[in-house]
Amino acid sequence: MGTPPAPDPDPDALKRARERRGLSQTDVARLLGVPAADRNQVARWEHGAHTPQLHYQRRLWALFPELAPDGEADVERRAFLGIFGATGAVLAADATSPVREPPGRTGQRSLSEASIPSGVDIGALILEARKLDDQLGGARVWPLAHRLPAIALGMGDIGAAADAAQLCGWLCFDMDRLDHARGWLNRAQELARAAGDRSLLAYVNGYHAILDLYGKHPRRAIRAARAAVQTARAAPPGVRSWLGTVQAESHAAIGDERAALASLEQAALLLPQHHPDDAPRWLYFLSRGDLTQVEGTANLRLGRTRQARAAIHETLASTPGFLRERALHLAALARTHAIDREYDEGARVAGEALRVARATGSARGVRRVRQAAAALEGRAAEELREQLADE
Repeated sequence: MGTPPAPDPDPDALKRARERRGLSQTDVARLLGVPAADRNQVARWEHGAHTPQLHYQRRLWALFPELAPDGEADVERRAFLGIFGATGAVLAADATSPVREPPGRTGQRSLSEASIPSGVDIGALILEARKLDDQLGGARVWPLAHRLPAIALGMGDIGAAADAAQLCGWLCFDMDRLDHARGWLNRAQELARAAGDRSLLAYVNGYHAILDLYGKHPRRAIRAARAAVQTARAAPPGVRSWLGTVQAESHAAIGDERAALASLEQAALLLPQHHPDDAPRWLYFLSRGDLTQVEGTANLRLGRTRQARAAIHETLASTPGFLRERALHLAALARTHAIDREYDEGARVAGEALRVARATGSARGVRRVRQAAAALEGRAAEELREQLADE
């Protein structure tokens, strides 16, 4: 029996949900990835003149869980269960699971949480979890994602368990839980070594460098990134390109412009050699937009605001589907305006970043907005800081 179609969204409920969050119709359109030429679509939905297409409905449910059909507020839990159900997996999930350290050790094979039939592609489930994170943010994906390493180990797939543990580390990072992120990345290292997957090991080491960088230990980040590059000598070009961006931002954090730009150049040279079909699944996101993102943040760290702004605008234009990351890009853009003393524009952009961060539940995004707000002056900046006081 097929799944019954979802009821059409209530136009009045959509308007109330939007207004409760202080979002304009244009804000919602941007968050949903509606093309610029069709930004009046939200107004039509609220007036009942049109019904959102299914893919827009799903994004609306992610932004406004109370609009989801059958009254459930945890739309992300149902989305995840749908993924598992589609493959025949049975998962008992608690949508209120706390953020925690990884349990057990590498050799753990117990599987009390799920019964997985043979033939299930656990790697595909992990990839779908990563893609849901792009739309919903780490806090919403965590309740089910943190079970994936144990599921993979129960299936005897140590490589997939390493992949899933790295994802858990990333989700903790997005939730601004750097302590737990480190624990999960350590587990991912153990599992990647046990699986003999040096590409994944290098990727995990690169995230250790990112944690050092955002923990304000840039020299330690440089050492970690250098070690990751050594591990990745035989890795696919895409992995080495991504690691080049990690090195670039680490060098920029200590003001080493020459080394930062050289690393960016090397990453750019490797990127055209990246072929998604031949790359690891966990590198699905890699594109020109990933490179321009780091060009923006590295140039921002170096005080090169013109170059940073151009790169950030290119990133925003080329990655419309990565809703959660938009908050980070906009916060970085606001900081370029702060450096150039364009405080009102900086506050406006930072306000948009805050709305995106709230909509996707990204503590990391809110943290970046705080950093931008601290560099701004004037009445608009004060109003922004008042909004942040509620976070």
